[in-house]
Amino acid sequence: MNRPALAAILTALCAPAQAQGLLPERRSGPPSSTEPAPIVISQPVPPNLIVTDEAGVRRTLLSYQAPTEILAVVFLSSRCPSQPSDWTALRRFYKMYGSWQVSFVAVEADARERPAALAGALRKAGLRWPVVENDGGWVSRVLGIQVAPEIALIDESQDLRYRGPLGSPARLKGFQPAQGAWQALSALIGHVDSVADPQPDPGPGCLAR
Repeated sequence: MNRPALAAILTALCAPAQAQGLLPERRSGPPSSTEPAPIVISQPVPPNLIVTDEAGVRRTLLSYQAPTEILAVVFLSSRCPSQPSDWTALRRFYKMYGSWQVSFVAVEADARERPAALAGALRKAGLRWPVVENDGGWVSRVLGIQVAPEIALIDESQDLRYRGPLGSPARLKGFQPAQGAWQALSALIGHVDSVADPQPDPGPGCLAR
């Protein structure tokens, strides 16, 4: 399912609630201050994008990134991904790139959960990443993330360079090239190849909210 189609489904789901006065009507024209527009690929991430950590401390998302690092913002919940093999793939991804001047931060993509639930799932998977809240869907909307699990990659200049699924590493058998975040992060680290597909269609997962 492509991103425009998924957005249309979300709109349809919200319509009954709007009709009953449970949700505010959507306005035409430019987004309001409570309805951020997703930033465009290769545009800078707002320096004032605030997140809330596990201790309830509010800080900027970019504070998790050192000046010479790439920041991988991973949208997850304790329920998504649901398969153990997906958590294994995330651990493999981190093992591959975690020592290459790449910082990782996990965003709790399910508003029904507290960050502690995701932190527990990460520890179980062998991933000790800092966890922050999605703040009512604000972070995912700014970065244009619609489902979990998905990854946003922010380069050393603090520009958004990729958003989408994890994808898969390169495989010698069948000469299959790397895809998704695997290819994007390799390109950003190497500064040689371009990001082949900076905004692929979302994969299967749970709605980020």
